[in-house]
This record gives sequence, structure tokens and C-alpha cells, in this order.
Amino acid sequence: MSLRAGGRLAGIASRVPFGARVLDVGCDHGLIPIHLARLGAASEIFASDIRPGPLGAARRNAEVRGVADKIRFFLADGIPPEAAPLVDTIIISGMGGETIAGILKRAPETLDEGVFFILQPQTKRDALLSFLPSNGFRGITLSEVCEGRRKYAIVTARR
Repeated sequence: MSLRAGGRLAGIASRVPFGARVLDVGCDHGLIPIHLARLGAASEIFASDIRPGPLGAARRNAEVRGVADKIRFFLADGIPPEAAPLVDTIIISGMGGETIAGILKRAPETLDEGVFFILQPQTKRDALLSFLPSNGFRGITLSEVCEGRRKYAIVTARR
């Protein structure tokens, strides 16, 4: 399991600042946290998912690759309140733009100002882009990465 250089997940991972304390919300099978742990690119790594199945798969994948001790796992709907004060970078990817906006709207107040967000909406990108500036997000950038014939939007912003 590796992230392809030009793929969606590699594009997301490449935007994580070196040494970040990162949370991957909706981590699914844990590919991004595992990749960051294997590279030693983040100082702390947290992974959360709303469903036990994918979270268990992420934990097993991390164990198989020898990095489970470098990742803390949370079963949570959105940003886990216990992880929020510990992170400076949050990834939310592979969901619709409205779903991502809903997660951000419910984000714990314990999130510090200046938290860096890496957001990858699969659909309804415009809904996310209109939500961000009207809800206190600044420094919003939009870029695209290609995977096969498909282009994926990646949005970065600070709270």
C-alpha cells in the first residue's frame, strides 16, 4: 500500500506541513495517516472515523505496516473533542462539500485559531467554498490533482 505520486491521497498528504500534529477525519482505511507515519512527516498523528469497520481496518493496516504505535485512533462523528486541542492540521477528505462544511460547523470550540485545514470535497465543492469565508476561514486556496482521468479539488484554509 503506497500513495501514488500524482494521486488524490498523495496530493492531500503533500500539503501536510512537516512536523505537524495532524488529524485525519473520516480516515477510512488509514492510508494518509499510515503514509505520514512511515515518512516521519508528522510529529503526532490522529485518525478518526464515524464507523467502527473502517476505523478497525485503519488500525489493522497500521499494525501490518508497523506504525500503529505512531497513530491514535478515535471513533467519532467529525472532529473528536479530545483530539481537537492536540492538533494544528486537520484533513477532511473524500466526502461531499456540504458534509465537510457540516463537520466544520460542529467543530469543537477547543480548536485553536490558526488550525490548518486540508479539505478534499468529492462533490459540491462550491458549497464548501462559499461556507468557508462566511464562517471565519481565511487564506483559502484551491488546487487540483489528477488521478487517472479524474481531477480532484483540494482546498486549504486556516481557521
